[in-house]
Amino acid sequence: MATCWRRRGELEAALRWYEQALQRAEAAGDVREQGVTMHEIGNVLARQGELEAALRWYEQALQRKEAAGDVRGQGVTMHEIGNVLARQGELEAALRWYEQALQRAEAAGDVRGQGVTMHEIGNVLAERGELEAALRWYEQALQRAEAAGDVREQGVTMHGIGNVLAERGELEAALRWYEQALQRAEAAGDVREQGVTMHGIGNVLARQGELEAALRWYEQALQLHEAAGDVRGQGVTMHEIGNVLARQGELEAALRWYEQALQLLKRRGTCAAKG
Repeated sequence: MATCWRRRGELEAALRWYEQALQRAEAAGDVREQGVTMHEIGNVLARQGELEAALRWYEQALQRKEAAGDVRGQGVTMHEIGNVLARQGELEAALRWYEQALQRAEAAGDVRGQGVTMHEIGNVLAERGELEAALRWYEQALQRAEAAGDVREQGVTMHGIGNVLAERGELEAALRWYEQALQRAEAAGDVREQGVTMHGIGNVLARQGELEAALRWYEQALQLHEAAGDVRGQGVTMHEIGNVLARQGELEAALRWYEQALQLLKRRGTCAAKG
């Protein structure tokens, strides 16, 4: 039930259900289930932007999983600790947790977990500007995602490869990877990732001077961001639409898009601050 609430975005309701589940697991002396439930509470808090609280729950979850000998579960929780630290800008610390998570995933034979963690290592390296190293990790992550039959993760990783190639100025190659990523996102029914990838395609076309084509992709991306409830994605894409219009000399129209983008991003910031 709690997972259903979380997937529907009803985070407070999910939190209440997880707290009840934790009480039952403690009453039953089920250490493994305590760890699983504490992990889920951490996930909800992370989605609410309460990162320090999420970290505390993940740390407790990790202790329970170690006590229960749940090696795969340890890796999953270490991965999430890395995610929180990466969001906080603590990239070196995040990398250390991802490396430990990868070791656990390998020990547990968790091929999907290996791929997801390799992908995040690639993300950290890309953020640090280590593009060649990032690309190598993404390629390994893609191999694991394909071996695990994880279509969604294949798409997300292909998107990361496209990002690196775009950053290196290899725009045609980046487009090809984004197109493959979009196919995977569509096959997985991942609306948010479809929007993010369409935005990336728009960015490449804008850099190539294909402004009308870029505009069409941004408009599609915006529709999908709205469908996914991705407020930040909406704001960023509105900003890029404004950029294209400004380049086309349509300054009044650009200004209107910038104003809409600013309103959305301010609203998102306020919501995040409230947790």
